[in-house]
Amino acid sequence: MGIFDIFKRKEKSTRFECSTCGQVHDELPALGFLSPLYYDTLNEKDKKEIAELSSDFCEIKNEDQTDRFIRTTLTIKINDACEDLDYGIWVSLSEKSFNEYQSEFKNNVEGKTYFGMISNEIPDYEESTLGIHVNVNTRSGGVRPEIIPHQNEHKLISDWENGITIKEAEKRIERMTNSLTEIKPEKLNKDQTRIEFKKFVGDEKYNHFILTLYEAFPLREKLFFWQEELLQNFSNEFDIEPILFENVHEIFNYCPIHDFELKKDNVKIADGNDIIPKISYEREKELFPMANINAPRDLERFNYPKDVDVVYCEKCRELKNKNVAQHRI
Repeated sequence: MGIFDIFKRKEKSTRFECSTCGQVHDELPALGFLSPLYYDTLNEKDKKEIAELSSDFCEIKNEDQTDRFIRTTLTIKINDACEDLDYGIWVSLSEKSFNEYQSEFKNNVEGKTYFGMISNEIPDYEESTLGIHVNVNTRSGGVRPEIIPHQNEHKLISDWENGITIKEAEKRIERMTNSLTEIKPEKLNKDQTRIEFKKFVGDEKYNHFILTLYEAFPLREKLFFWQEELLQNFSNEFDIEPILFENVHEIFNYCPIHDFELKKDNVKIADGNDIIPKISYEREKELFPMANINAPRDLERFNYPKDVDVVYCEKCRELKNKNVAQHRI
């Protein structure tokens, strides 16, 4: 069935006033899978060596082919209630569709349609939901794409077309809630921990957490209090063992902007007076904060080496080099 999650669609409130009946209702949670089933079935070695998983993208590089997946939303209407039941579903795409969607992901291009196939086993159906053909319709405003199933005899298609009752929706939520208790939080691997932490704290705090973690070289030997507090709150929320400092850099080793795994390098230490910025510091933080082509001199030290070990994001470095080249023309 795969590892999944239950989450609220609104951060600040779980109640809403229905525009149809005027009553205040508890908001139904959405039911989301953390990864495609094909990722879940990999052993830990293969997950590290041939797979890449983020909150919205997954690639599995097999010897004979590469499988590509994106996270989408499937909405089932509830006939006797004022809202719908949403599933967070992973869908496989062709290489061309995947690359196009990924390249436009940050721009939230709306109105594009791709062909895909469902890549999760939805536990509410006796017949497998794997491979059901769907259209993937992109949406703007940072909303994940919506999937529209193709016609066939599957019960899922019937539910999508005709809707379900509120009693059935609540039964599905309860079933998934009960199943969640069987998943031991300590079994979350580092990728799932990173993904869940990002969802827990939100994009802005997550980016600040990562960029602060890697803003000084050599790396700091401890976290700031606010970073420790975020990790502690996350551990408490998920009822897992506290994340130790010695594991932090191993877990959070991806660029928060481009989601590229960080690599190691040795670069020269440069005096800030010798570096002429091509764009503003804030803009650089937004576009390529982890380029780390050189390292600033630590003004608190009187003696310092000529170079230092750093980590960097390949995409950040590529974009910064392009920016430098453009300003030389």
